[in-house]
Amino acid sequence: MNKETSKTQDRRILRTKRAIRNAFITLLAEKELEKITIKEIAERADVDRKTVYNYYNGISAILEELENEFFATIQEAFDEFDFKKQRGMEFFDALAALVEKNFELYELLMRIDRSSRLSAKLVEYVKRKISFAISWTQGRALEKINLATEFVAAGILASYKHYFQGDRKKPLKEFSREMGAIILGGLNGIYF
Repeated sequence: MNKETSKTQDRRILRTKRAIRNAFITLLAEKELEKITIKEIAERADVDRKTVYNYYNGISAILEELENEFFATIQEAFDEFDFKKQRGMEFFDALAALVEKNFELYELLMRIDRSSRLSAKLVEYVKRKISFAISWTQGRALEKINLATEFVAAGILASYKHYFQGDRKKPLKEFSREMGAIILGGLNGIYF
């Protein structure tokens, strides 16, 4: 097989996988995860069931690929953020901008009940990054750093889940800034 044939096949594979994923995302927006079938995905993607199974061993594999990409995007944003130079609120602005780039997909992923595996993965990653940011600032006790990072990471994720599952009366950036103000300033900044 020559290079041109290989490139054509690679593009065809990518197009087919994209069609399958897009069909899955469309169905996920219409119905609960448990009610989606491979047959429906194949019909929407305009491929046969066998083609879907050539690339994914089931619906959970499609979802896992989407979750992994979501997680990789979050990792990329954190890796680009310089906690030593940038202020905390800038992080929440950057996070909101990142989510807005692919809002519909993130909304669907955050609304799925099964997202606890993704949630746990995100919380652990955010904890590591926040722990790093806190630990270099001052010599703090490890126990306090662990408590703070657990609280903040879980709070960020729970807040975004609440936003996506709620009525979303305000823009995401405004919501993220309010969440950031609470996290950075604590309840004292709101009530006292």
